[in-house]
Parts: sequence; structure tokens; C-alpha cells
Amino acid sequence: DGYEVTTSNTDPNDSDSDGDGFNDDEEVDLGLDPNTSNLNIINTVRSKMKDLRVGSQTFDVSNGTATIRMYVDESSDLTSSWTNTQHVLEVDIPADQDTMFYRFRMD
Repeated sequence: DGYEVTTSNTDPNDSDSDGDGFNDDEEVDLGLDPNTSNLNIINTVRSKMKDLRVGSQTFDVSNGTATIRMYVDESSDLTSSWTNTQHVLEVDIPADQDTMFYRFRMD
């Protein structure tokens, strides 16, 4: 409460001063401004959470390219005896200016 009164100028009786779904104390702990909506952060996290499905992998774009690397392992019995091989599958995907992520999934 003291921080809210002296530093952030928020109402100590309002747990979410900017109405973005984060409590003021959580925003301050994360280094965020409790007076500014952080819905963009929340929406980014929510969209990422949807893409964390089994069989799905997201890839960041860096310098206009997303690189997908798959390392091939082998087994003689499909149990715990997996070993690495020297086979690596790699694909570079060019991205336009607005693309920040790609997703790889196996159906």
C-alpha cells in the first residue's frame, strides 16, 4: 500500500488499477507499471499457451528467418534404448516483416 501511495500513485483499495487482469502487486513484482494496461502481454501469453499442444512446437523468427531443426534418434525396441544419430533435418523458412513465429506440428 505504501508503494502505491508514494510511488505508483494507484489506489491501495483497488487491486487492479488499470483493469487488465493483473493485480497491481503482481505487476510491480514483474517490473510492470500498474497504471498501464498489460493486456498485450496477457494476450501474447494466452496465444502461446494454445500452441503448446502435444506434437506442436513453436519457432521464433530471427533476422527474417525461422530455422527448424529435427534431430533423429534410433531404437531397436522402442523403449529406453534410444541413441542419437548424426542425422539432422534442417529447414530455413523466410518470414515477412509481420511474422514473428511459426509452428511445426505432426498430424
